[in-house]
Amino acid sequence: IPLGAVRLSALMVLKAALLLIATVWLAVIVGKYIDERVRISEELTPSIRVLVGKVAKVGLVLVAGAIALSSVGLDLTALTIFSGAVGVGLAFGLQKVVSNFVSGMIILLDKSIKPGDTISLEGTFGWVRELRARFVSVVTRDGREYLIPNEDFITQRVINWSFSDNLVRLDVNFGVSYDADPHKVSELAIKAAMSVGRVEADRRPVCWLTDFGESSL
Repeated sequence: IPLGAVRLSALMVLKAALLLIATVWLAVIVGKYIDERVRISEELTPSIRVLVGKVAKVGLVLVAGAIALSSVGLDLTALTIFSGAVGVGLAFGLQKVVSNFVSGMIILLDKSIKPGDTISLEGTFGWVRELRARFVSVVTRDGREYLIPNEDFITQRVINWSFSDNLVRLDVNFGVSYDADPHKVSELAIKAAMSVGRVEADRRPVCWLTDFGESSL
């Protein structure tokens, strides 16, 4: 089938398919290797590690595809008009996907959210386990893992409890009988909190009487 200056044949399609599979497979392997090497690097921040790994994977796959197509004699400039039309269609159909991808890149660049951070978003309180191209994995204290779209971290109000300090204060409300000694209750509550290994010894917990309930303090 003649396509302008290019003669498309079954042999060319077969060669292009085989070369594309081989080059993309090689690009994926190299991308995973680079990602693993970057993740164990202590000189880079966690967000930069994720960003470099994702850019390397996507960039290598795109380069592999271009090399495979050009190796069989296909003029890539001939795909300009076609790719433009497809791009317009994808822009409407994949608007949310592209928005989340771009939002993920912004999050990685401005370092507002990084793995290990403790965050609150729309009633979800937990720590960031992983940053992905489309979503952020947040694990709550009860073990549930929420996959929150990256766009939500850009457009909504996010509380990052550990943005500049890893210490996080937790408030625990509890009630006791009116017959109990408030001073003794406060003493026992502070001792219980101090027995937890994650509680900082130099920041002593406090226990306050905040309200008189119908049946408890």
